[in-house]
Amino acid sequence: MTDIIIVGAGGHSKVVADAAVRAGFSIRGFVDDHASTAPLPDYQLIGTIADLTDMQLPHSSAKILIAIGDNRTRMQVAERLALPPGLYATVIDPSAVVSQHASIGEGTVVLQGAIVNAGTMVGQHAILNTGCTVDHDCRIGDYAHVSPGANIAGGVVVGEGAHLGIGTCAIPCCSVGAWSVVGAGAAVVKDIPEKCVAVGVPARPIKTSGDSLRWPL
Repeated sequence: MTDIIIVGAGGHSKVVADAAVRAGFSIRGFVDDHASTAPLPDYQLIGTIADLTDMQLPHSSAKILIAIGDNRTRMQVAERLALPPGLYATVIDPSAVVSQHASIGEGTVVLQGAIVNAGTMVGQHAILNTGCTVDHDCRIGDYAHVSPGANIAGGVVVGEGAHLGIGTCAIPCCSVGAWSVVGAGAAVVKDIPEKCVAVGVPARPIKTSGDSLRWPL
């Protein structure tokens, strides 16, 4: 059983912790710069994110998993930690169905009931959330988030940091640009550019944004 330290103590970390335990990890504790207690009973808040950079801590033998829902914050924490990819845990809930011919990057979580089909490549620190489906030969970028109940057809490309909202669907071979947000229930039927918010059926960009783009999680 591999020990794991979870970075983040918000709502998303609760779901990730449950999946990690079911996947056979032992949770050593949570770290967070703002929380005062662990997000779940029977676990401990063992420090701040800065504590993970001190290799003298006994916790340094554990794998690390960043369980923060906001894509850009997750990226900023990973850049701050600057750990080798091999020190991050990859968590796949046992209820998820992941093809042996798919690849899942370090630090990524595949949560309850998600499906990932053959030929799909998922980057690092991505979130495939509860009950989403990702069909064959898709490309999901680093720090992307496919929300609960989203359905992606074959050959879709989801760029770095992109966020597909709850119930989003995408037809084959479309792309969603890096750091874009597709709103809940939208239907992607043509390419969505980078750094924009797209909503509706069919999904259309309604505004563009720079690095400050956030989506409430």
